[in-house]
Amino acid sequence: MPIQSARDDSDAFAWPEAEERPAGEARPAAHVGARLRAARERAGWALADVAATLRIREALLHDLEAGRVERLPAPAYAVGFVRSYAALLGLDPDEMARSFRAEYGGEHRRVELQFPVSLSERTVPRGGMVLLGLLIALGAYGGWYFFAERRPAPLPESVPADEVIAPPKSA
Repeated sequence: MPIQSARDDSDAFAWPEAEERPAGEARPAAHVGARLRAARERAGWALADVAATLRIREALLHDLEAGRVERLPAPAYAVGFVRSYAALLGLDPDEMARSFRAEYGGEHRRVELQFPVSLSERTVPRGGMVLLGLLIALGAYGGWYFFAERRPAPLPESVPADEVIAPPKSA
């Protein structure tokens, strides 16, 4: 049972399908994937060994060899896979990349990016903050005033009688 690629939705891929090719344009006799597979088999590599060496999932290499580009990730990655694969097999990576782009259009659909829009922040209005600050300040002042008035006056110190200075005598 072949391993399925995790990305099976064809809308997520930017390469045109083979059916979208204009009627007058002939497909090359051996597509890039078939040439890579033939070179791999001539070199005696197993697909699992190539996948381990390149650190590309075997399912992606299988799809590349089979010409199922709709299952490959974004075009930049797919071209990178072709370059790496070709270099490993001793083929010209630039020529294989050019062939791959020519074969599958090289043009990709523009991906519509959707960025999150921040909602208005839930904050207390500036006037409310000023009012709250004034209420806190008035409460603090009122508390200080209330408790300062309720505090009993300090008792006078008692002075021993021998230290009391008598008022001056009037003449």
